[in-house]
Order: sequence, then C-alpha cells, then structure tokens
Amino acid sequence: MAKSSNSIDQRTFDKLRRLYIIGFFMITPEFSLYMEFWNIVLIDTSYIVIGIILFIVIRKGVIKEMQKLTDIVQLKNEITE
Repeated sequence: MAKSSNSIDQRTFDKLRRLYIIGFFMITPEFSLYMEFWNIVLIDTSYIVIGIILFIVIRKGVIKEMQKLTDIVQLKNEITE
C-alpha cells in the first residue's frame, strides 16, 4: 500500500515534535516580558503535566491495540493450521 503524498514518517514527526517543544520553551522569556512569573511557571508546568498524561494515555491505547492484533494473528494461525 502506497503512502499518501501528505504523510510523514515517524522520524520526521519526532523531529518536528522536539522542535516544537524546544521552541515553546525558548519563547518563554518573551512571555515573561508581558506576564507575571507565576503565570509563566503555571503555563510551563501544565505543558509538562499534560505531555506526561497524554504520553501515558496514548501508550496504554497502543499496548491494548498491539494485544488485540497479537490475538487476531494467533487466531488466524490457529484457523489456518
């Protein structure tokens, strides 16, 4: 099956994600010129917390999906034997 022309591979996606994270924290000093310190700390902390939560939720979903796929493959192998 061919990839669509607008899809990117996982390595490119990881690089873009890292670049986005670095850029977010690099712009924090600019935010601090216009916002109070505690607001900046709250924004940066919430960014990290939400990132961790999303990582855990997505990881659990992937593990469940991989288990279902493994079960399907095993069932297919049992049927074809």
